[in-house]
Amino acid sequence: MDNQTFNHHSFLQELPEGVSLQKWQKLVDLIARIYHSSGAWLMQANENGIEAIVASSGKGHSYPVGHCVKKDIHIYCQEVISKNESLYVKDASVNPNWNNNPEYKDGYSSYLGVPVCWPDGSVFGTLCTLEKSQTEYDEDFIELINQLKLVIEADLLSLQQIQLLSEISIKDDSTGLHNRRGLHILFEEKLVTAKRQELK
Repeated sequence: MDNQTFNHHSFLQELPEGVSLQKWQKLVDLIARIYHSSGAWLMQANENGIEAIVASSGKGHSYPVGHCVKKDIHIYCQEVISKNESLYVKDASVNPNWNNNPEYKDGYSSYLGVPVCWPDGSVFGTLCTLEKSQTEYDEDFIELINQLKLVIEADLLSLQQIQLLSEISIKDDSTGLHNRRGLHILFEEKLVTAKRQELK
């Protein structure tokens, strides 16, 4: 696992400009419907651990948005993140690697999850679905979730490009120091911070 994987801020606490959680919500709701599963999630690896930043709608699952598990707890998504590989567990009850994990104890026997990656290949998190009974997803279902994760990865690429353009617009190319526009923005930020301090 990359040491930087869990260094990111939670998107729930600090949503970057240009990210649409509503778009991702529709995606996980679609997965839950197509797979007839108990639920689907977009999990983010961040400084809090492994956090559900989007959860499928409805009351059929136990893990709402904001549900977070420490990064060293052996859950299905932890395996996907640590190995940067897809994982399909058809029935945890007969799998000694999984019949003692917290999600199985919560009643979830089957898991299908894929890593969602930043443009540099490091892991952002997982796109996954859980079911309380054994499943038999064929290759088309496995390929489908791999294709759906590309939507999120394209959004992460756009986010990175927006951040890069923003950085370029406020810094001088040759020195890397703030240009006039950058200094103005920096001044405005410091002014807002100073006013907040006065109010405390």
